[in-house]
Amino acid sequence: MHKEREGAMSSIQPPQRRGLWRAAATLATVVWLGACAGGATDASLSLDAKLARQQARFEAVQQRLVERHADVSVPLAQRTIARSEWEQWLAPAAHEQFTPEDLAQLQARYDAQVASSRAQAVQRSRIDLAALRALPTEQATPYMRELCTAMPKGGMLHIHPWGSLTPATYRTLLEQRNPIIDAATLAQTLSDTQGRAWLYPDELAWLRSLPAQAPYLSWPQADRERLVALAVLPEGVQPFERFEAMFRLMALAIGGDWHNLEQSYNEFAQRAVQAGVSYVEFTERIPPEEVPQYEAIAQRLEARWGLTVRFNNAYFRTAPAAEQDAQVQAMLRAGPSPYIPGIDLLANEGDTPALEHGQTVYGPVLADVRRQNRPWRRTLHAGELGARHNPRDALLLGAERLGHGVRLMDDPLTLHYAITQAVPIEINLTSNLKLGAVSDIRQHPFLTYLRLGLPVSLSTDDEGMFATDIVKECLLAVAQTDVTYHELKEMARNSIRTSFASDDVKARLLSELAQRFVQWEASAWWGSLPPVLVAKPQ
Repeated sequence: MHKEREGAMSSIQPPQRRGLWRAAATLATVVWLGACAGGATDASLSLDAKLARQQARFEAVQQRLVERHADVSVPLAQRTIARSEWEQWLAPAAHEQFTPEDLAQLQARYDAQVASSRAQAVQRSRIDLAALRALPTEQATPYMRELCTAMPKGGMLHIHPWGSLTPATYRTLLEQRNPIIDAATLAQTLSDTQGRAWLYPDELAWLRSLPAQAPYLSWPQADRERLVALAVLPEGVQPFERFEAMFRLMALAIGGDWHNLEQSYNEFAQRAVQAGVSYVEFTERIPPEEVPQYEAIAQRLEARWGLTVRFNNAYFRTAPAAEQDAQVQAMLRAGPSPYIPGIDLLANEGDTPALEHGQTVYGPVLADVRRQNRPWRRTLHAGELGARHNPRDALLLGAERLGHGVRLMDDPLTLHYAITQAVPIEINLTSNLKLGAVSDIRQHPFLTYLRLGLPVSLSTDDEGMFATDIVKECLLAVAQTDVTYHELKEMARNSIRTSFASDDVKARLLSELAQRFVQWEASAWWGSLPPVLVAKPQ
């Protein structure tokens, strides 16, 4: 257990440090092989010069992407950039290759920055979380829970609404809709590996045992409850396909029923506001003809709950390129909406890399931004699973934020580029643990990112499916990492600063957040803290 008063070099926990070195060593090997093929490196070229040329190369490649996708009337096949062409554009000249010594120097800079940032955060914290973590569990837990419950949270930028249904909400919506379910067909659909969705054998066998074409409410009570239980991911690390299967189950409760859909949003909004959240971005597939309905939902949620809501239009990386192309062209023709400011690319990135499955969407959108100066905002699921180069490719495709971004740690050069651009990262701790992106929260790189200057924020992803909420995400961070109170506040502020809300809305929300912190830090709870937990911010 780390203490905040311990030495600054404890700021990177050993697994994180080893991860950085492994990434550097891997990249050094690749670079060395490239140098052997293309000639010797120029030892006289400084690390900073190489980094500057690397950044210029990134920006040049992004401009090529824009040029290739600028004219959406050109056939898709002619616009598409092949992986081999992409990597050739990105390959440095022999004299610009990074040596192992270069990467060791870059690593040393990262270490120093992390240590310095953490030390400053400790000095600025009003509560000594290291001292809190050092208390016996039975003493520490109530303070941690109150801290994470009552502390203002700002916003949540990574929310999938269908995945956020709690079992109670799912049960209610099923009872209201009472869909006719063909259990055998449902079992077949959920076991279709080509559709990347499946359940466990005992779950499938149970579904196949149920009557065909029967209303949900006609099922025995035990079977109805078992269906509801499927809405929560089982314990332990789960395959991504098992997770994706659950969204098809959600369709039973929502389907095309706008009433049930809005009810699910209201249930989420109520929980979010009670937890101290003031802003939410949902990711949802929104065809142009449904924009008015979602705008109206956002307006009603704000009027009822005081929660500012925006949507990011979802594109599925598993969809055929031609389908994506048709969808994005329809969106571009319709134009931006103030309530739907951004786009997102989602689904399993294990064998659907960002470049191959995202350029059809992000290339035309980025070209439209640069050509017409239209405010299309861009986040992208990248670095959750899949290839090491996915975060790099996502950024070069024009992503302004990264969803998850865990694998960014495996690519020191892209990490440097992200730092220079201050790329925001949407962090979902429980999700990353349950789907195997990390094996232990203590190994999660989010604090390293934050301390390197990346504006990290916490979110919940699919909180119903993962049996979490923003309070539990906070508790994970407080109990299992060496996060400081100042850093918790900073992540709350980041969630508003890096949102896709308009500047005037962000200014209002940041002012309200600051006032909420003032009010909360003047509350009686702070006066009840034992002296050992009270820090004196400098």
